[in-house]
Amino acid sequence: MSKQVPWDVIPENTGVVLPEQLYKLEIDNMEETASGGGKYMIKGTFKVLEPEAQKGLLYFENFVIGSDDDLGADDPKTWANAVGAKIWKQVIDKAGVPKTGAVDLVCSQAKGQQVLAEIGIEVEQKEGKYKGTERNRARRWYRVGERPVGGAPVSAAAAVGKPATPPPFRPGQV
Repeated sequence: MSKQVPWDVIPENTGVVLPEQLYKLEIDNMEETASGGGKYMIKGTFKVLEPEAQKGLLYFENFVIGSDDDLGADDPKTWANAVGAKIWKQVIDKAGVPKTGAVDLVCSQAKGQQVLAEIGIEVEQKEGKYKGTERNRARRWYRVGERPVGGAPVSAAAAVGKPATPPPFRPGQV
């Protein structure tokens, strides 16, 4: 006989929120997909390599490129104006992935490459079921070896004589 599931007592899985610091990541996967609103995007999955305390945890980044006027990102102007495209290009550059060929080729070549990411925490402000939820967001990307891994976020560590609390993060900030 099958069990009845007490759905109302099972808490929602909000995932793990990484502490704010600089991480060494390995690109586990990148794939073309669409956002919830149907906009073209590239979904990135990254595995934490360092620091040791978070090793093996996953970080996800969605690079939304499509727009309301061009859902499929078919117009080069859409790519030129999309914050997601600019950030994705930065990740590809910092990971040393060749920028040649179609997106699927670039994504497959990215798999296994390493990059550094300054990960911060933001709180969802939009009305809805996720309002108030903490989530991670990469603030900056670097080549491996360009910065020391771990410690306080780079932006906070650079603030001389100020508390180690970074300024509020705004989505799309690079």
